[in-house]
Amino acid sequence: MISSAPGTKGTTPVLALVYLMVSRRWILIVCAVVFAAGFGLNALLKQRTFTVHASFMPEDGTSALASYAALAAQIGIPLQASTDNTQSPEYYAYLLQSNPLARQVVQLSFRVATDSGVVTAPLPAFFRIVDPPGNLRTVRTITALRRAMKVQNDARVGLIHLSVKTRWPDLSEALADSLITRLDLMNRDVRSTQAGAERRFTEGRLTATRDDLRLAENTYQTFLEQNRDINSSPALTFQGARLQRSVNDWEQLVVNLRQAYEQARLQEVRTTPILSIIERPELPLTPDRRYIIVLTLLGGIVGGLLGIIVILSRRSASLASAADRELGAGIHSEIRTFLAELRHPGATISRALGGRSRRR
Repeated sequence: MISSAPGTKGTTPVLALVYLMVSRRWILIVCAVVFAAGFGLNALLKQRTFTVHASFMPEDGTSALASYAALAAQIGIPLQASTDNTQSPEYYAYLLQSNPLARQVVQLSFRVATDSGVVTAPLPAFFRIVDPPGNLRTVRTITALRRAMKVQNDARVGLIHLSVKTRWPDLSEALADSLITRLDLMNRDVRSTQAGAERRFTEGRLTATRDDLRLAENTYQTFLEQNRDINSSPALTFQGARLQRSVNDWEQLVVNLRQAYEQARLQEVRTTPILSIIERPELPLTPDRRYIIVLTLLGGIVGGLLGIIVILSRRSASLASAADRELGAGIHSEIRTFLAELRHPGATISRALGGRSRRR
């Protein structure tokens, strides 16, 4: 509860609060101005930065392992088909921020136009990392690179958004371009390795399946040579049809494996990009906004709130001091009266008796 200020007796608490704020307005003004100036000056002196934005979409592809598993199941070989997660946006978002990719970018040199002229230097120099070459310098540069970049995954449309913020527009553009390029190369190497393993597996199965096809054909051929007239016997007719179906099945399996083998060979030697660039990194023409006016207004609001707290705190302290002084004066008066009565006990007894007789 806010006590009424002097001269405001009979007013509502709201009016008393308004009167208190107006009477202490210099505290509000000073706090608001100081904080507004501090926030605004901090925003004004903040280092200018340039942000480059880029977005890309991974190529939608399916692994051939699922088809290999289906083919292998036809010949009685159980093979667990694994789900290919290397095409999901989450995979690419993780790969963009992984240590192997960051280490490749850290080793690059960049040509940047600075205030002192065009400078060609490795990435640690632009992040002001002065440690000697070694693992510690690399780790600190990777940390600075991750702070400079931001990766967002839009799962609804499968897009990955990349933004890079540095003090120089040339460096921001070069970093964003290098990250996407290295990501594409790294992912191609991974897919090429996977395709090589799939090609070797398919090649082995194709060789074994051809041998099984020859065995089935030889068995069927021997059956036909030994039984020239199979139509006269239902048992021979049934056995001949069964052997014929076996040959047909093996032939179809060889054709499918041959197609899978050729697909794996093409995938292994593929060099075309597997990322669809939706928004390419472009050199920013203007620096990032520093929101000086917004931060100045925010500082004024924060200062004003702090000023209100100061005024209320001082008002509460003054009320507490007045109450303490009044209580102390009362106690002091009681003590003086008590001491006086001790010095003159007769007068005290007379007053007590006189008061009692008057009451009677």
